[in-house]
Amino acid sequence: MILALTQLLVPICLTVPYHYQYQLVLDPRLWLLIFSTLLVASAGYVINDYYDVKIDSINKPKRVTIDRQFSRTTAIWLHTVLNLTGIGLAYFAGLKVAVLTFLSAFLLWVYSNHLKRRPLIGNLLIGILAGLSVLMPLIYLQQHTPIGWVVATLAMVLTWVREVVKDMEDLKGDKTFGCRTLPIAIGLRQTKYVIYGFVLILLVTLAWSILMGWVGAGWMRYHLWLMMPFLLHFVLLLFAADTTGQYRALSKYAKLLMLAGVLSILWYPWS
Repeated sequence: MILALTQLLVPICLTVPYHYQYQLVLDPRLWLLIFSTLLVASAGYVINDYYDVKIDSINKPKRVTIDRQFSRTTAIWLHTVLNLTGIGLAYFAGLKVAVLTFLSAFLLWVYSNHLKRRPLIGNLLIGILAGLSVLMPLIYLQQHTPIGWVVATLAMVLTWVREVVKDMEDLKGDKTFGCRTLPIAIGLRQTKYVIYGFVLILLVTLAWSILMGWVGAGWMRYHLWLMMPFLLHFVLLLFAADTTGQYRALSKYAKLLMLAGVLSILWYPWS
C-alpha cells in the first residue's frame, strides 16, 4: 500500500501544475506502471517466504503460509505468474520501465536466494530497489527533479534502517540456519552503530534539502523538519532496545516514518 501510494503521489504532486493533476490520474500507462510494480513486489514476497520457510518457522511461526496454506509448487508458480504479468504490464508503460522492472524482479530473486543471508549487501539492495520504485514514475514521465531524488534517497535510507532492524529481530532463526546477516557477523551493538550512521544520513539529507530549497518554502518543509525529532526518538529507542519485541516495535516505527515521508509529498504543490 505504501509503495502504490508513493508511485501515485510522486508524479501527481512533484511533476505537474495543480490543474493538470487530473490528467495524470486518468493516464492508463501510469496505472499499469503502478500495478506492475505491485505484482513484482508481491512476487518478491512470495519467493522470499519460499526460501525462508524454515527460518520463519522460528522467527514468525504464526505467519508461515507455505507448506501450511499452500504448497511450495504453488508458491513457485505464483511467483512466476506475478513476475511475468508485472513485466508484461510494465512493457506497455515503456521499454525502459519494462527493463527496470525485469531487473528488479531478477534482483529480488537473487536477494531471496542468496544475498539476504550475507552481511549488509542484501539490505543495501532492497533499499536501492525502494529508491528505484520512487524514481520509476519520473523515468516514465522523463522528468528528473531534485525533489524526486530527495524522496528516493529518503525511501532508500529508511528502507536500509528497517531492513537491518528486521535482521536484529530475526537473529535467532537466521543464526539457527547458518545465515550471516549483519547482526550475526558483527554483533548487535556494532549493528546499532551502522543504523545510527543511516539515521545521520537521513538527518543530513533532510536538512540539506530544506536549506537548498529543493522541497519548496511551504508546508512540506515544516513536515520534514518535524520528522527529525522522531528520527532522534527512534535512535533513543534503538539504543535501549535489547529484546526481539523491542526490535519488532522499532521495525513498525520505521514503517510509520516511511509513511510520514510519503505523506509529506502531498504538501509539495503548495510549497
